[in-house]
Amino acid sequence: MNELRAEISMWRFLDNWTGCAPWRDEKHLQVVLASDATPYKWGSFLVHQGKTKEFGDFWIQGQNSEEAIHVKEAFALLNTLKSVQSQLMDHRVDAFCDNMAVVKAWENQGGYRLRQIQNKKQLSAPMDSCWFRNILNLIVFSSVSVKKHDKPVEDYSAEKPCSMLLPIDNKLRDVHLVLTQEIIYRTVGSTVELVCPIVSSRDITWLGPPNYQEYAVGTEIFPEVSNQVAVSETAADKKSILLIHHFSKDNSGDYKCTDGIDKKEFNLINKRNPSNLVISNKIDDKTTTVEGKEYNLECRVTSGQPGGNITWSTDGVVVARNEPSFVSHRLTPKRSDNGKIFKCEAFNSDGEKILESSVRIEVFYIPKITFSPSQTITVKEGEETQLICINDGNDPDTTTVWKIQRTKTITSKNDQLKFKNVNRTDAGLYVCMVQTKAGVYKENANVVVQYAPTIDIQYVPTERKMECIPSGVPDRYVYKDWEHTTEYNDHIRFLPITKEGNNAILTIPKHETGKDHQRDRGLYICQASNNISSTDGIFVMKKYNLNFKGKPYFVSSTENIQFGAYLQTAKIKIKFVSVPEYKSYDVYKNESRSTDFTESVYRDIKLTDNIYGKNVSVKGSIISLQIQINTLDDFSSYNIVVKNAIGSSHHTIKLVSASAPFMPRFLQIAAKQTQIFVFWIPGFNGGFPQWFIVEYKEIVDFYWKNQTTRSSNSTVICGLNPATKYIIRMFARNMIDDSNRTEDFIIQTGNVVML
Repeated sequence: MNELRAEISMWRFLDNWTGCAPWRDEKHLQVVLASDATPYKWGSFLVHQGKTKEFGDFWIQGQNSEEAIHVKEAFALLNTLKSVQSQLMDHRVDAFCDNMAVVKAWENQGGYRLRQIQNKKQLSAPMDSCWFRNILNLIVFSSVSVKKHDKPVEDYSAEKPCSMLLPIDNKLRDVHLVLTQEIIYRTVGSTVELVCPIVSSRDITWLGPPNYQEYAVGTEIFPEVSNQVAVSETAADKKSILLIHHFSKDNSGDYKCTDGIDKKEFNLINKRNPSNLVISNKIDDKTTTVEGKEYNLECRVTSGQPGGNITWSTDGVVVARNEPSFVSHRLTPKRSDNGKIFKCEAFNSDGEKILESSVRIEVFYIPKITFSPSQTITVKEGEETQLICINDGNDPDTTTVWKIQRTKTITSKNDQLKFKNVNRTDAGLYVCMVQTKAGVYKENANVVVQYAPTIDIQYVPTERKMECIPSGVPDRYVYKDWEHTTEYNDHIRFLPITKEGNNAILTIPKHETGKDHQRDRGLYICQASNNISSTDGIFVMKKYNLNFKGKPYFVSSTENIQFGAYLQTAKIKIKFVSVPEYKSYDVYKNESRSTDFTESVYRDIKLTDNIYGKNVSVKGSIISLQIQINTLDDFSSYNIVVKNAIGSSHHTIKLVSASAPFMPRFLQIAAKQTQIFVFWIPGFNGGFPQWFIVEYKEIVDFYWKNQTTRSSNSTVICGLNPATKYIIRMFARNMIDDSNRTEDFIIQTGNVVML
């Protein structure tokens, strides 16, 4: 009777429960859940629909006060069910645990029988049934069926997630004590002892770099670091000691000891002296300054750990001090400072001088600039003269740069600017720029030049009149005949002048019958002299570009008969000049407009034209029409009409059958001591007589040599070097074009190659 009363009292919490247990939609879905516990952490894994998930956390307040493992195992089950409650809804759960006390307590549904189990098994700590009530409340409202199993750990083990420590773990629990991080400096190779100040009956866990890797739990050292560290205890208070045998750079970083509740952090840093002392702007143990101009002496060092300080001193007196890696000293140099020694010294944290470096100060002063023979000189064009730039600075390595009207720079080794055959463009201001270690300083000099005339040309379109207006000293001129050239300076004709005062007049003749006035386009050159020589001689030249506009015209080099090959693509090239630029064109085949072609347009091309009986180069355009010859009817006459803003012009081209020759094929190449014999099989000649070009060179040469022959199948190359490797290739040519080149063949004189 007493046992029944005790059992009922365990369930009195139901007296105040006003809720209801909902119907469960049983899906017969099974979840495998395993949990485990350690003194400082619980862990679990979940097997659901073929996927496994591991998770865990440190104990929360109220769950970590007991050391008995069966109590922690019970709380591990409760925490696990809470963590995955949403995934367990309407499922059957097989929960595995390796602690028989927890399994039996579940099978007996907690309550009074739980205490009987504890007494029977002589458990050291009581197992409160509150965990059972919490689990019951959870599974009722989540419609979960839980069955607890006793299973060997190797089958369903949650040992890994409950023992694994991650850097984020310290954020997942209530921390009772976080001791201030201790920074420790040690040299490479030394033995390091880290003493954990936490006094606890629980095992101390040591974690360290990288990323708070587990080093040890209690006295058990993880295999990964077993050859690097050891764990011991202090004799007096049994504090845990992590011993690092031979400290290295790899051992530096953040360490942590914890008993699962409190923790202590250490930052172990490689102790080192300052290094890499550098004085800024130091060249060959010295630095340059300018008298009266502020200057900063700067010294840098790679700071040691921990940092020390760095100083500037001169004549045994410290003038600047800073820490730990940079020091600057500002001074205004005087002439008396020239040659003074400044020393930079770096000290470690113990005050020991580790590095030093010195620099010598060179002080330069601003030079005064003068000129010889004078600051202003007068000279005739074509004569010789010179300017000498003199400075009184104290820099023996001074260089002088002359700048002419801010456009042209000349360097003079002897400070002399020499003029040979002075040109009118030499007149103007010259800036002498003196470059010293103190800086760049400048002064102006003036050159006055008596020069041959400059010429201006004006054109009056309504009168077709061109006027040449010279301007020079003296103002009296003689002229040569006007010269008419193309834009490429090809001579077309000379035209007589008519003088009006000091100017020369040209009236352009009317164009010939049947010729377009665009034939008068081009450059018109006036040559005048006032008896002052220039670099071009006694006469000065000026060009005027007369750019007439008109409808397009076809140049004389456009071929009226062009060639194509049957079943191949033929190219028809139409060469013409159009000012303004042409807008469009049409192609007519047998008086019908045709579009069966592919176009390529080339503008601003140098073309050959016959103007006033002279073959000259003019700037024009080429329209290249690629026509596929599929039938014999494609060999026809093509009328091309080109249009611009002024008008249109047309030209007829007859396309006839022809082609370039086909590539020959090597038959045999043979070599003697100084000769190479070449034999080949010719290809189709394209409809015209063909000849053959054999190209050859030594294998180390850059340029090819060639030998041309009209023989149809062989030739001999003579005069070669013995025992030398040559590269041989060839191609065919007719009046239409060249064939493709053969592949390169290598042969050494004296050898025979059969193909």
